[in-house]
Amino acid sequence: LEYLTKKPEPDQIHLYAGWNHVSVAKRLITGNDTASDLFGQITNTSGHSVLKYHNASWITVPADEKISPLSSYWVFTGENQNITPKSDPIQSGTYTKNLDGGWNGFGIIGTGLEPAKNHMIPIGDTWTYVIGYDAKSQYYEEPIIRNGTGNQSDSRILMPWQGYWLYTTGNVTYQVTI
Repeated sequence: LEYLTKKPEPDQIHLYAGWNHVSVAKRLITGNDTASDLFGQITNTSGHSVLKYHNASWITVPADEKISPLSSYWVFTGENQNITPKSDPIQSGTYTKNLDGGWNGFGIIGTGLEPAKNHMIPIGDTWTYVIGYDAKSQYYEEPIIRNGTGNQSDSRILMPWQGYWLYTTGNVTYQVTI
């Protein structure tokens, strides 16, 4: 009966020394949903700002910016550590992100383990590539290609709490309702 009393694992974002490409897989609770609230938990940024990529530009994320699912962020830490997002207990609703033609920072909504092709259904055939970043090794992962095969198959899993590069062939709105 241990399973009846065991608490669920807390939501955590695992960070490795160096650069990390992260996202939030759940809506954060109001009052604990800003860049400062989430990324302020990082104990050693070596003076680096939190960054995001939007509209073909790198942007420094202001401390008061609301952190939301479907977006991704680049954070630096001098040491391995975990940060704990404070997730809203109510996750139902519609989530939307406008994607520009070309490269976009992206993250998935939800903590289920689903293939890339399932996560990309809301944008149909407008996506071409999804590329993750392995923060532990500080290298990019092999790209996932729409209709790809083998190591580049779109059946590969997109991981919660990880950020991705997403290439789209035109401007498109990603929208999902939970």
